[in-house]
Amino acid sequence: MQGKQCHAVLLSCCQLLLLSCVAAASSDDTVFTPGTIPVDSDGNQINAHEGWILQIEDTYLWYGTSRKVYAEDPATGHSDWLSGSVNLFVSHDLASWRRKPAVFTAAAINTGPPAAAAALARRLRAAKGSGPYRLERPRVLYNAAHRYYVLLFHLDSVELDRQQVGWAVSPSPYGPFVFQQ
Repeated sequence: MQGKQCHAVLLSCCQLLLLSCVAAASSDDTVFTPGTIPVDSDGNQINAHEGWILQIEDTYLWYGTSRKVYAEDPATGHSDWLSGSVNLFVSHDLASWRRKPAVFTAAAINTGPPAAAAALARRLRAAKGSGPYRLERPRVLYNAAHRYYVLLFHLDSVELDRQQVGWAVSPSPYGPFVFQQ
């Protein structure tokens, strides 16, 4: 039980530290309003679900999945909420965020699905314009030995039968990231 208590205390301390950093980054108390969705520099809602923030010097990069789109295959009845991309927002103060191009798209995944899954993928792409994959919890790390950035994410299919770690690489944290098998 002590291990769980220590973990909870450590997590609380980290959350307080993050809140302190955000408060110190901006003197305007109205930058973050509880119960509202943050917006980017163009006034659009920040679309970075299940996000991850990477700091490189004085720049913060916020990676997150795009808004999920509900897709149903009328031929088989399979349906799911699918992700189309991993989005990127950039800030120097953790208060104002600028949208950058998506660093990775589901269409870039080339796992060579079986024929039935490939047919389903084509129908779903035609219906919704996104890949037949669920992308979740993206994380970006730097691999110093190989001098590239690695995008890790949970990858699954519409049928939830893939359940694997997906990964892609890029020489730049701004992408684009190339899917690796």
